[in-house]
Amino acid sequence: MLRSSPPQNITAQNITAHNLTAQNTTAQNITAQNITAQNLTAQNTTAQNIAAHNLTAQSITAQNLTAQSLTAQHIATQSITAQNI
Repeated sequence: MLRSSPPQNITAQNITAHNLTAQNTTAQNITAQNITAQNLTAQNTTAQNIAAHNLTAQSITAQNLTAQSLTAQHIATQSITAQNI
């Protein structure tokens, strides 16, 4: 009967080792603070709206190219007056 009582005290020490795993759950609350760092990336989207205004300035220079095609039509009217001679 004396040999069966010491192994029962060893199983009681394994129960205290499970309480150490409960302290690791507090380390997961530190990862919740990284969610607030994603709100800083929303401020970078306002810088992309400034680049969209620069695209409208390029469409104004495309209208100046159509004015050069009108000068080519005036050269064709000069060849018609050469046939009247």
